[in-house]
Amino acid sequence: MTRNTLTSLTATLALSLSSAAQADPILDCLSQAVEVSEGSLYSIDERLIRADVTATNRSGIAFSGLHVEVAAHYPGRPTPLASRAVTDFITLGGALLPGEDATGRVAMHIDPRIRGIVEDEDQITFSVTVQNVADAGGANIAGQPKMASWPDDELPLRSICP
Repeated sequence: MTRNTLTSLTATLALSLSSAAQADPILDCLSQAVEVSEGSLYSIDERLIRADVTATNRSGIAFSGLHVEVAAHYPGRPTPLASRAVTDFITLGGALLPGEDATGRVAMHIDPRIRGIVEDEDQITFSVTVQNVADAGGANIAGQPKMASWPDDELPLRSICP
């Protein structure tokens, strides 16, 4: 099994467990509307873990922004090493139309102690959660978290997930 396949399986499992545990209709809707493929580790150094993440619009509407959270995990650790939103997705120039993909890089800040914990970089896995989306007009579905550039308008859930 290749590393990317294993990472994708980990992402799918993390998303499935997250949705099942929370049973939140908004998060369930978002996980259907935006498919995220678990990105691959781009690099790790003394200060940053970088990963690439791809999001695909599976809804019937255009998105002008996505709030996607990535967390880096390491075996034997009960909490993530680091987590951060993918800032490349906050504003999507020209919008992300149905069926289109967007790839972004996330840089998660770490302290040197964390780098010392990671003995094998291939053991780092990522979980990705879509927490909110903004339609072409900037209206968002979940209310929070939302970006300052998005208006206060909220999008009805049924407009994305009937």
